[in-house]
Amino acid sequence: MSGSQIESHVLAIKRSILFSDGDFQGFQHSNRVDYNKRILEYHEFILREKAEQDETYKQPICYAVIVQNGKVLVYQRPQKANEKRLVSKWSIGIGGHIHPFDGKNPLEESMKREVLEEIGIQTFSSTLLGFVNDDSDAVGRVHIGVIYLIISNETVQPQPALSNASFLAPSELTTFSETHDFEGWSKLILPHIIVTLNK
Repeated sequence: MSGSQIESHVLAIKRSILFSDGDFQGFQHSNRVDYNKRILEYHEFILREKAEQDETYKQPICYAVIVQNGKVLVYQRPQKANEKRLVSKWSIGIGGHIHPFDGKNPLEESMKREVLEEIGIQTFSSTLLGFVNDDSDAVGRVHIGVIYLIISNETVQPQPALSNASFLAPSELTTFSETHDFEGWSKLILPHIIVTLNK
């Protein structure tokens, strides 16, 4: 597979395999169903163009929530975001599509790559928190979020695309989310992140 082909292919899994015992909507903790194992065992790499249109597949997207000193990184997506539905939305997740170059454990390697590329940190602890699924629109029907909680004391260096980045305590985050427009996945996982940090 050439370099351009590697870039154009993304990791995907047949929906029928991923949800062989029934699907879910919203957030689901990782201890309920081992979707991680299913993705690693049964994934394939297909053309992104096909993956974005074929609802018989789900594209796992690692969605890393960054925490420092008990505070969560929040940022605003740019006005020229690649996905129009995300333009100017606020987010607590960092991630992207998974490619063939992401190694033997593509979920973890993709997460590490995105965290390094987007905020410049390499030293952190990570926990697989759960999964988010939202079939309410065409984009959601072909993606599933793999939610990682990332804890690091390393200095964050956000890329320009992560506008207005700052860290908020759980109580601040609750208030902030009531007055700012967050993207769908962030809305779905925010309550669970806050509960986790308040334990």
